[in-house]
Parts: sequence; structure tokens; C-alpha cells
Amino acid sequence: MWNDLMEVMDDDQSDHFFGQIVMNNSEGKQYIIDGQQRLTTTVIFLAVIRDALLALAASDDQNGSEALIRANDLQDDILGKRGKFHLEQSDSVRDYFDTYVQTPNAFSKAPKTNKQSLKNINQTFTLLQKNVTNALHKYTTSNERLNYLKMLYRHLTQSFFVITIVTPDEAAAFVIFETLNARGRDLNASDLLKNHIFRTAQHELELVQETWNQMMDALNNDSGATTRFIRAYWNATRKFATEKSLYKAIHNHITTSSEAVQFTEELAGLADVFVAMTSPKNNAYFSDTKVVDMLMVLKDMGGKTFYPLVLAMVKNKYSEAELLPVLQKIYSFIVYNFTVGGLVANKYEKTFSTIAEQVNDHRLTSVKAINDAIAEDMISVDQFKESWVHFQVKTEKVAKHLLFETYYQDEQAKIDINAVKVLILNGNIENANQIGNKVLITKEENVRIRKQNQPIETVLAESKFAGTRKLAEVKIIDDDFVTERQLAALSPAASFWR
Repeated sequence: MWNDLMEVMDDDQSDHFFGQIVMNNSEGKQYIIDGQQRLTTTVIFLAVIRDALLALAASDDQNGSEALIRANDLQDDILGKRGKFHLEQSDSVRDYFDTYVQTPNAFSKAPKTNKQSLKNINQTFTLLQKNVTNALHKYTTSNERLNYLKMLYRHLTQSFFVITIVTPDEAAAFVIFETLNARGRDLNASDLLKNHIFRTAQHELELVQETWNQMMDALNNDSGATTRFIRAYWNATRKFATEKSLYKAIHNHITTSSEAVQFTEELAGLADVFVAMTSPKNNAYFSDTKVVDMLMVLKDMGGKTFYPLVLAMVKNKYSEAELLPVLQKIYSFIVYNFTVGGLVANKYEKTFSTIAEQVNDHRLTSVKAINDAIAEDMISVDQFKESWVHFQVKTEKVAKHLLFETYYQDEQAKIDINAVKVLILNGNIENANQIGNKVLITKEENVRIRKQNQPIETVLAESKFAGTRKLAEVKIIDDDFVTERQLAALSPAASFWR
């Protein structure tokens, strides 16, 4: 709850779904069937805010009056008073909860207990109190602290929303509770999309259900992957849609049974392509090993924004031989703009979607035209070179490919990129993750260093790779040497990925 609240505040979100509350009415009271923990935690948090306001009131004259008024209002309006607290706990914890949580400034007197339900309450209050206290320490004036507490209260009470279901009897409430929770997961975007498509299918429902199930089988019935795939397909064939706008876009454009049939048939036909991109090891679509290998490289590099473009090319009958150079250009784009250039990948989601749309409506009709469109948004060679000098790479998968393409060009034929490890030459220098401070070694050589404690110099000297053996001759590997070695690879790197 705290993390969600911080996210709401940081992003200034106007609404955050906090879950469901199921209750039943009985004898003038509402009994909670589902949502006890959510409401209990909320009351504890409000009690923490109340006590923080009271502490501010006691220590400050300037803002003390307002802090005291707000603390009293919170107590009276939200929490209530002893004997009339608005949230009543079960008998086993009620006295503890009323005495030390709902009563102002009483938590410090709470006794230690071994009873788990009481320990949960105590730990929750302690954690939230610690978080609020730490946050208040960041502010120097009482006015700033008061405003922060007001902001916490405002976002919690105005931005957090719940669905409440109230039934006239307990039996009905439990039926609803069990129905809501029987599936074991929340309704997600793919469920909503499916509901709309099935509803739109009308007399073609049986055919649409069949093709939808074919797609789901290919995606291993993964609802998250289904949503990502549908969005990638949509952005390959229509105007770009964000995650939040996807349902609305499909709802507004798929409005007839024939459109629902065509939509699901195209999804079913391209599902294997999406699996091949997102999980190349499970490829069941491409036969060209070079295409599969390049998809594995792109996965290692963290590429995702290109999915719509590949879907558009396959949909429009481009051959695998034509797809390969486009994948290679995408590889260059990722290295230039993201890996080395440090730009944010999400920024280019729309770039690849636009190119995909142009392929789909035949404004781009050749591999050269597609690659030229990709190149338009690549940073310049000069920008790449400037970024290369000191750039660092932390992930081993990415480092493997950068090393392979630069320092090991003459011996690539004998290197299996999936069977090597990356070794940091000197972990004590300031910029240890610079590519100039890394080499490729075999898994066996890595075992000799990591588990058998053999000297790095010895393993380097006996390495299977000539590019690695050279480093055994270097007496001092410091920042200057690493930078110099990185500069030595600048020209081949700039030309290879361009």
C-alpha cells in the first residue's frame, strides 16, 4: 500500500484501484466478508498520520493549531471515538486495536505479544510510522511537514478507490466473495479484449472462439503475453495505441462480426511469429537459422519495440531472406541508440509502429526503404563515438555481443556466444563496467577462476581465445588502460553497427 501511495503521489495520479470490499447488512451494521486487511491497514495508516499531526501540534506554535484541528477531525470523522469506533475488529483483537491504534498517541504503550494477529497489527503500525517519519525528516520547516501529511491524507482518501458490494444477508455476500476469488487472478486486459471480440462476433461466435483458442494455444494461454501480442499486432496494422488506450482503440474499430473474424484469424496466424520473437528458443515459425540467431541476439539486447515491424513484414509476405537484413538493422539501432547512446527505448515504440504501419499499407515496399526508415532515427556516428568512449554495460548478455563484434572479429567462427562468460579484468577501478575492462572466456575457464581459485593471469594466458590471451601480457590494468582499450575498438564498433 505504501509503495502504491508513493507512486500515486510521484506521478500525481488521480485514481488508483485499491481492490474490492464485500459486506453484508445485518442489524444496522455492515459486516466485512472480503477486505478486512485492506480496511485495517488503511485505519492503521490514518492513525499514524493522526499521531504525526499531534506530534507536530505539540512541537510547533506556528502550525500547531491547524495540525491539531486536522488530527481531531481525522479522529472524529474517520476513526471515531472509543465505544463508537467506525471499524470494529473481531473480539480477539478488538481491545488491542482500539486501545493502541484507534486511541491517539497510545501506540508507544503497546505491550509486546506473541499472538500473531496482534503482532501483525503492531508490525504494520511500526512500518508505516517509520516510513512517514523518514519522509518528514526530508523537510526542514513545520509548514513543509504539515503540507506533506496533508498530501498523504489527500491522496489516500481522494485517489484510492475500491469497489464495494453490499448484500442483504451473509450467505449472498459469501457467494459473491467466492465467485470473485475463485479464478485466482484478476480480470486483465486480454479478458476484456476477448469479451468485446466475442460479443461483437454475434452469429460468427463459434468461428471467432475457435481462432481465438488457436492463438491462445500458441501463446501457451499466457494472458499477459496475449495482451502484449495483441498490442504489437495492433501497432503493426493500425494507428499506434498505448497500453492504456488499446482496449478503447479495439472497441472503437472492431465493431462488426466480419471485422471480429478477420481480426482473430490474423491474430491466430501471427501468434507463432510473436512467440519466435519473444522466446526464440521456442521458435516454431522461422526455418532460417540466421533469422532465429538474430532474434536471440535481439532478445539478449533487450529489444522489444521492433515487434510490430516484424509482424507487419510477415503479414505482408516478406521472405525470411528479406527479414534478416531488417533484423540486423534493428540490432544496429538498438546498439547505437540504446546500448551505447543511452536513449530510452520506450521513446521509439511509436517509431517502429509507424514504420510497421507504412509496411502494412505499402508505403514502404522494399527492404532498403524499411532500413532507410529505421536509419532516420539512429543517432549520428559522431554521437555514437562520443558515447562509446566511456560507456559502461552491466549485463553479461549485452557485454557478450559487444565484445564478440569488436575485440573478437577474427575468431568468431570458433566462439559459441551462448557458451561463453564475461570476465571483468579489474573490479577495483572506478569504471569497472566499461567494455574495455571485459573479455570473453569459456565456461571452463570461468570455473577455473571462480571455483578453483586459479590466478586470472594464468587462465588468461591459457585461454582458448587469442583476443583474451593478449590481456595476460598487460602488467597494469587501470582506468587509463581500460579507456585506451575501449578507444581502440571505437572505429570497428562504429562501422560494424552502422
